[in-house]
Amino acid sequence: MTVAGRARIERGVVVRLREAPDGRPRREQLAAALRETLVDQRLVVPAGELRLLERWLEDRLFGLGELAPLLRGGVHFVGVMGSARHTAPHLAALRAAGCSDDELARLRTPVGLDLGARTPAEIALSILAGLLAARTGHTGGWLDHR
Repeated sequence: MTVAGRARIERGVVVRLREAPDGRPRREQLAAALRETLVDQRLVVPAGELRLLERWLEDRLFGLGELAPLLRGGVHFVGVMGSARHTAPHLAALRAAGCSDDELARLRTPVGLDLGARTPAEIALSILAGLLAARTGHTGGWLDHR
């Protein structure tokens, strides 16, 4: 399945999940929302690929909740790829799961330094630069501006 196809399916699933009575998507609604989306979009997906697609969507939509034990456990650096718009609802869920503001402050999202990265290699470089800055206690920036 192409990235564009997965993105179209993801949008359809998100719309359905937001139709929950209280407006809060639930993990247990994912399988039904995925099936309804595939029917609406007239897509046929082999059973094995359907389970992979469901796991991918579960990770994309609900995966940040798994970070709560890491943050509460004192892990020094946790980075999450994705725009602030995408991760903002997950931050609220982490807060609801008992993560303090200090714990959430260790979560870097989007991860990496702002280098203007666009390509995968540039994004990887910005993430590595961010890891190095965090490890050494620096924020990054030009050396001639110290």
